[in-house]
Amino acid sequence: MNGKRPWIGDASVGKDLEGDISEYDQERDPESHRESNSENPTKRGKPDSLNNGTLPADQEEQEEVFDEVSIPDLSYATGSWQGSKDVNEDRYINQSKQLLGPVFGIFDGHGGTFTAEYLVRNLTRTVRSCWKQKNYSVQSSLENIHRTSCLERDRSERLKSQMLSLADQIHEINALISQSHGKEQILELEVLRGDLVSTTEAVQLEINQIDREEKARVDDYYTFVVENESRICDAIRAGFLRTDNNLLQRQDLKDGSTALIVWFAGYSTKRLRYFVANAGDCRAVLCRDGKAVPLSIDHKPDRASEKQRITQSGGFVGQIAGVTRVYAAAGAGLTLGASKTAIYLSVSRAFGDIKLKFPSPIVSAEPEITAFDVEEEDLFIVIACDGIWDVMSNEEVVEIGLRLFDDPKAATDAIVKQAYRKKSQDNLTASIIQFKSRTPQARQAAFALDKQSKSTEPLHAIGDTIEESSPKNNSDEIDMFTI
Repeated sequence: MNGKRPWIGDASVGKDLEGDISEYDQERDPESHRESNSENPTKRGKPDSLNNGTLPADQEEQEEVFDEVSIPDLSYATGSWQGSKDVNEDRYINQSKQLLGPVFGIFDGHGGTFTAEYLVRNLTRTVRSCWKQKNYSVQSSLENIHRTSCLERDRSERLKSQMLSLADQIHEINALISQSHGKEQILELEVLRGDLVSTTEAVQLEINQIDREEKARVDDYYTFVVENESRICDAIRAGFLRTDNNLLQRQDLKDGSTALIVWFAGYSTKRLRYFVANAGDCRAVLCRDGKAVPLSIDHKPDRASEKQRITQSGGFVGQIAGVTRVYAAAGAGLTLGASKTAIYLSVSRAFGDIKLKFPSPIVSAEPEITAFDVEEEDLFIVIACDGIWDVMSNEEVVEIGLRLFDDPKAATDAIVKQAYRKKSQDNLTASIIQFKSRTPQARQAAFALDKQSKSTEPLHAIGDTIEESSPKNNSDEIDMFTI
């Protein structure tokens, strides 16, 4: 490897762009590192091998997608790298077209890649199934609104093309009138020009009417989402728990994964609601008017509410290898027999981790879900694994995203590489979801940041490859280990 570690990235601005695939990640599921197949998300390619076996799709969750929603104003990028570890156990999704709206997520695996791969292939599909099972009438209304919007948007584009053609014709007639000397010919041309002007005015009125109706449709979609917010949260929660339950049925399960998703419910940033669902220590942070605003709270064993839940479920919380961890009776030395394997986990919520789910769920896959509106001052959202947040503050990450707003791929690369330079000992994955219509505000905020910043180190100093300067030392911050 010539002393350098390979870099992997993914970026999409209007369309999906594949990043380099290194030899370190030969067994990576391609769908976890690029936009999901929007034509038919239920028919995705399988990886050749995972944990020395094939990962089949869950047949019980197969379903047809009747309508998918995209948001033209969104652009996004992801960078993912194994960092100082030998294997990248992180996975992610960028589904720019999905039921209700686009979904973005990061799954931080520990003890293997099976669970994270499973989440890539099944989590959003299961949430979608849970939603449609109990909310058919609401979903039908939302689909009708979106379908009408798409048809009317196409009609508006055709009318605008017609307007351009009419303008060209009027321009040509004006030229003919200026060159004509016959009074009768000029009168005929003026009559024709008047007809074209009248047609232009009528077409413009029709476009204006479509715009007014579209604004009402956007408002209606948003209102439906707000009125059914609890139903959406219930579907996300049920989808998380059902996915975990299906996963735990697999006898060969040995690993686990945290999960964080950002699910947009709508198709226009003019009025848009989104849901952040978190189970674990990945984190979502919003850049609002240049400032960092946390959208999720990490699930760590020493968090008061989590510690109480763990102990009430019969689990234990303690310092192991300098990190607060959750463990079962076997880890506390309270079980009979020496054959019991103890697992010590640094997060309190996760998928998989079967030894911490039975007989009672000491570690839970139930997500904390929070809904937010997209405000005028909102510029972008960053979601990242704990390998980033262990060494970088919310403000540091947002500053990089702001300075490199014009190139989201460069921004995610810079975040990941900066975390490595700050000696993160974990896998490194970060995604940015931008509201592109806010580009002028973002540039203004970045300019203000440059004026007040005291930093002298340019971001472009973080190169495309990273020297092997950080030693491998996974014991201090490893997510999971067994004894």
